[in-house]
Amino acid sequence: MIRPALFSSLSVVFATAAIAGCASSNAGGGTGGHPGGSGGIADAAQPGGDGGSGGSGGANASGGAPGTGGGGNAMTDAADAPSTGESGPAPADGGPWDPASLGGASKCAQSGFQLCDDFESGAVDKATWTVDGTAPVIDDMHVARGSKALHITVPNGASTRLHETKTFRETDDTYFGRIFVYFKTLPTPTGGLGYSHWTLLAASGDGPGAGGEIRFGAQMMGGVNRFGTGTDNQSAGGTGDWTNIDQDPAPDGKPAYVPTGVWLCLEWMHAGPPANETKIWIDGVEHTSMATTETMHGTKLSRAVPTAGMGNFILPNFTALWVGWQAYSGKQDYELWMDEIAVNHTRIGCEN
Repeated sequence: MIRPALFSSLSVVFATAAIAGCASSNAGGGTGGHPGGSGGIADAAQPGGDGGSGGSGGANASGGAPGTGGGGNAMTDAADAPSTGESGPAPADGGPWDPASLGGASKCAQSGFQLCDDFESGAVDKATWTVDGTAPVIDDMHVARGSKALHITVPNGASTRLHETKTFRETDDTYFGRIFVYFKTLPTPTGGLGYSHWTLLAASGDGPGAGGEIRFGAQMMGGVNRFGTGTDNQSAGGTGDWTNIDQDPAPDGKPAYVPTGVWLCLEWMHAGPPANETKIWIDGVEHTSMATTETMHGTKLSRAVPTAGMGNFILPNFTALWVGWQAYSGKQDYELWMDEIAVNHTRIGCEN
């Protein structure tokens, strides 16, 4: 049983456009860092690009090849950490999250959120989730709170996606999500691999913006993984294939990359029409460089319809969400844990 290491908040945010759903990672050690060089590159410029999305069924795509990463840090079990003793949700806008608050009992039962799955039952809830790809397991090797977490192992470039539709449609077509995630391995530049694109979650729906998933994940470039938000909408009037790579600084003022061996708190907001806006928080801190609006988004690239990539970023009327792991090509193995996956009509925060 392993307890999450305590670490300082990563300040990871992207301000510029460039690639479809990507990030950077360090191969072990449990600390963030920064890549040399700047920015991202357009997904379509990579061999094969990233394919279009498969609607509510997840991304049917091909693109940069993934790799493997380093192992996580050895830690003691979070279930042995003291509980904060909170009796209900705390405000979600209290600034940086303190990972020392991890441990103790799960908070899902008292959360009041539309969805909060702590996996304490020991099985994937089939009334909530439909599993696509390699089946995950639930174990106690790494937990954020409680005694169990979702364990995803995707060998040889496979994928695991858990789909849910029960929280949709949302009021004003706007919803918030939160995941605690622990990466043991991530893509690395081995075997000649220079670029990889992977997704942790994606939302889809109908309406004018239905041509592409709204993704959050990362890209591996220059040997490191960095978070990013984006889409691949090749429909007429869509914005094409792009990702906003995180440019927000780490505590030392340089862009941070995705760490292994530590728990992260990842939050997102998707606001469909007429707002057409997305936001990302990492460890309680908004990364504004990854935020998007109808007119502020990634590079406009098209591989198919001539008018694709020329339009405003119109989000779907959301009907589905998937969480898990999707890499778009490559034959490396990946391993991660997720805990207390939550969806709500207001921001959730990391303390709840």
